[in-house]
Amino acid sequence: RLIERKANLGATVGLLEGFGGAEIKKFSYHGLQNASPLDESAQATERLVKAEGILGALPEHAARQRFSRKETAQFLNSSEARKIEEKIASIEDEKQKLQSEIDVLKDDRAVIRNFSSFNIDFSKLDFETLDVAAGIVSNQNEKQFAKALKNPSILRHTQKPHGVKGAMHLVVVSKGSDAAIAELAKSGFERVALPKISGTPAKELEKIEARTEQLRKQIGGLGKELARLSGQHYSKFAAGAEYLKIESEKSNAPLNFGSTGHTIIVEAYVPEKNLAQFEAAARRALGDEVYIRRFSSEQLEKS
Repeated sequence: RLIERKANLGATVGLLEGFGGAEIKKFSYHGLQNASPLDESAQATERLVKAEGILGALPEHAARQRFSRKETAQFLNSSEARKIEEKIASIEDEKQKLQSEIDVLKDDRAVIRNFSSFNIDFSKLDFETLDVAAGIVSNQNEKQFAKALKNPSILRHTQKPHGVKGAMHLVVVSKGSDAAIAELAKSGFERVALPKISGTPAKELEKIEARTEQLRKQIGGLGKELARLSGQHYSKFAAGAEYLKIESEKSNAPLNFGSTGHTIIVEAYVPEKNLAQFEAAARRALGDEVYIRRFSSEQLEKS
């Protein structure tokens, strides 16, 4: 089956006849049957997405070399390409893991900074008979909150400035004094979770900064490796992505090209021994935009 512009109908039929075409049928796009995308369409699209993902992972690199369609197809199907893809994917996975750890540390840093003014070893705030609650109180609620602190269930209290509009408070109560904490909440005590750290907030922030810097250096090293791979292989994968884009578009030709009133569909039987020569001649005469699809005898029996 060939899908071509109506203007090329005579040349198309002539080519078919020249290579032994028999039972030549011509019909408009309205009569197109079995014109779903090629079986290879999903595979071509999947490979295109993968190739574009590889390019997205590599720093853009100026093309140093041009490749023919044949060279590009051979590279995409080579063990070399698969190994490079696996290497790049592995580096990207590692970068994402490291970045995820940095993101977690960033969240931890934000929490711990709320308590950075307290020179307290937070690992020692876990008592059998006492509870420690932390919360923020705005300046406008300070007087009301101060009255609530007189509750006898509140055994100890300390506070540090929290920004310019409030203070961070630590309150020690007897174990199970939920009612006392509830009264504090009514007085503007906005409770926040205590950080789960093994020392003072200042020391923990130092550890976070050191670990974050270490992770960034590791990501930088992986970035250099990607840059090296890009210098060696970017041109090949760029050519591959372009090649696969063309193949994907061809696979969908019946839907994109064959469904207009300016096209004609021609079907014929061609001897199998002549197929390769016919397809090469058709592309030379009609151009790469011609859509050609082979049907095996098994496919025809099922249709």
